Amino acid sequence: MEEIAELGKVRAVMVHHPYYSQFAAWATRVLNMPSDYDHVAGTAPEAQRWPGVSLELIAQSGPYGDITSVLNADDHLSHPDDLYVMYADNLYPRAQPVMHLSGMEAGTAVIARPYTRSEAAQRGVIVCDSDRMIRLVEKPDDRAARALEARYRDRRQCSGL
Repeated sequence: MEEIAELGKVRAVMVHHPYYSQFAAWATRVLNMPSDYDHVAGTAPEAQRWPGVSLELIAQSGPYGDITSVLNADDHLSHPDDLYVMYADNLYPRAQPVMHLSGMEAGTAVIARPYTRSEAAQRGVIVCDSDRMIRLVEKPDDRAARALEARYRDRRQCSGL
C-alpha cells in the first residue's frame, strides 16, 4: 500500500477467493472508513493513512487461476489504460515492482519470474509468442512441463508465475 500510494491518486482492486468474502467485507470497512474501526475499538480516530488510494475488494469469479484475478480486476476497473498487478504470494521486497510497471509504456502488464521447470509445479507457466501471452498453464507436473517445453521450444517462454 505504501508503494501504491507513491503513485498519487490510485483506484486499487484486491481480488480474493470467494471463501474470504466475509473477511473482505470487514476489511473494506476498516480500510476505507477508519472512524468506524476507531469507534468500535475505542481509539482516537486517525487520518486515512493512504488518502490518494481508493481500495476495493472483490471476489474472484470464473475458473480458478492467477490470470482470472487479473481479468476480474481489469473488468471491474472498466479496462483502464494502466493496470498494475501484484500477487500477495509473490513478494518483491525492495524491488518496487509498481514503480517498474508504472514506467512501462504497455497498458496492461504483469511482473513474473523467469521460467524454470523445477518451479513450474508450484508456480505455473506463462507461454508467450513475442510479447503476448498465448497460453497459461496452472502448476503443471514435471511431465506436463517437459511436454510444454517440447511443444513451444521455438517460441519465447516468458515466465513462470
